[in-house]
Amino acid sequence: MEKSLEGARNKIVKIVFKVAIGVLILGIFLFNFDQSSLLIIKDNVTMSTILLSSLFIILSTLPTLIRWIFIAKKNYINSAIINLAYYYYAGFFFNSISPANLGGDAYKFLSVKKGTDNSNQDIINVLLHERIYGLISLLFIVSFGFLLSTNQSLFINSFSNEIAIYLISLILFFILFFKKIILSQLIQIKIFTKFLSYINFRSANIKYDITIIILSFLGFALWAASIFFVLKEFNINLDFIDVLIISGLVEIIRFIPITFQGIGIREPSFAILASELFGINFELAFLSGLIIYACLSLINIFLGSAFYFINNFKN
Repeated sequence: MEKSLEGARNKIVKIVFKVAIGVLILGIFLFNFDQSSLLIIKDNVTMSTILLSSLFIILSTLPTLIRWIFIAKKNYINSAIINLAYYYYAGFFFNSISPANLGGDAYKFLSVKKGTDNSNQDIINVLLHERIYGLISLLFIVSFGFLLSTNQSLFINSFSNEIAIYLISLILFFILFFKKIILSQLIQIKIFTKFLSYINFRSANIKYDITIIILSFLGFALWAASIFFVLKEFNINLDFIDVLIISGLVEIIRFIPITFQGIGIREPSFAILASELFGINFELAFLSGLIIYACLSLINIFLGSAFYFINNFKN
């Protein structure tokens, strides 16, 4: 009992420490900003923009909800669709209070386990499918974004860099369509055996792969649209493709658990990418990112907690 309490205390201390680091990083940036830049939020950003951006953040969850249900059902999870929807949205709350969004996965695992006769391996397989396909889809979006961008300040316009992106895309296609063969080889390597034993691609085929990638793209496009509208309020004129590139790269960076939920990392990362790749004013890009990710965090907390309590009340 004492060991479990001590473990819980240590986890809380780590979370508080990571939150403090993130807030400190944000504070350092904001403290060094010109006062006039901070006033731009008051002068330029309207409530209608915040509401429109928030609406697109919420809409972006619908394709990923369908993706979660699609993966679960195709992999024989014996849970009603309405229950899967409750688990998905309630998981947002636990994502918002845990590092690397692992809390949502843990909640979905326990909820499905409690409500079905599926094995641990069945449920973990679905969660891993979500993670793996989500990451591959994100890499596709960023890769093709670089190739399709017409922005002249983007370094990728050089021929050698375009070739590199083509090669990355080909590698991703190879991984996607030959995943069963790759998995069968990797699972024989001792360090991968335990982890990879939880995943299988029995239900996966080309139709399965394409459906998940399309749903992932729709969800991410709606998320990028929410950023696009806030940038417009700051008179930052970026093509939608360029917004996809920046937001996609930030999501990849967020996989690195330096701070809690990427606080203090995602905002400057967004600003650095926007300024270095597209020549956008760093302070304006930073403030745009700050607003967007604050909206995202609040929506995750309120939407997630609402579905969590509804689900508990229902049961």
